[in-house]
This record gives sequence, structure tokens and C-alpha cells, in this order.
Amino acid sequence: VRINDFILSSILSDPEASSLVGSIDNGTSSSRFLLITSAGKILSTAQVEYDQCFPSSSPYNKGASCAGWHEHDPFAIWDSVATCIVKTVEELAKYGLDLSTGSNNSIVKAVGITNQRETTVAWNDRTGRVY
Repeated sequence: VRINDFILSSILSDPEASSLVGSIDNGTSSSRFLLITSAGKILSTAQVEYDQCFPSSSPYNKGASCAGWHEHDPFAIWDSVATCIVKTVEELAKYGLDLSTGSNNSIVKAVGITNQRETTVAWNDRTGRVY
């Protein structure tokens, strides 16, 4: 986790006047979580990589080539996002900005998510598992 000490000190001096936006970014090889001030300055960043899967054969067309195919385990992506967020909150708490309790837990006003544009996962809403 990387923290901008200058921005952190200004937030700690007046946390009630501060607001942050979280950004979750899932890329080809890792997840990132950023906290950004209302002025557009980056307070903190965290990144966790996950494994790449390159299938050798198609489950849809037996014997067909899968050259260029690239897959990810959706649970690995989920875990990497959760880890980024938890590490960020824990690290900021060490510096005096505890986002999990008290008046500071409302500083984060929103969280946006970006991902690979063609990524789709179907989840079973009863079991919480992928289909």
C-alpha cells in the first residue's frame, strides 16, 4: 500500500471536511484499489496480482485451438479486491485515519469499479458460487 503523506496530513487535520472516493480497477493481471480526494488527488493505492489461466482446449468445441484465450478465476479476483481494500484500511489506520469506526467511516462517499470490458461471470444468487 502506498500512501501520500502530504494528503493524509491534510485529511487528519480536518477529517470531517474530507471526502474520498474509492476506485476498484480489475486489470489483466491484478486488482487495484485507490482512494482519491474530492480534489482529485490520490491518497492511497494498493495492488494485488492474481494467476492467469490459459486453457489448452475448448470446452465448447473439442479439439479446437484456444490460442489467445485467457481466463481468470472469479474468486481470485474477488479475493484480490477484498485484500486491496482491507490492506488500505489497515495501513491508513496505522497512520491515524481509521475508516472503519467513528466519524471517519463516512469519509468514503462512493466506490467506482472498472474491469476488463468483455468480462462476464454468472453467479448463483442462492449459493454465491459461479455457474
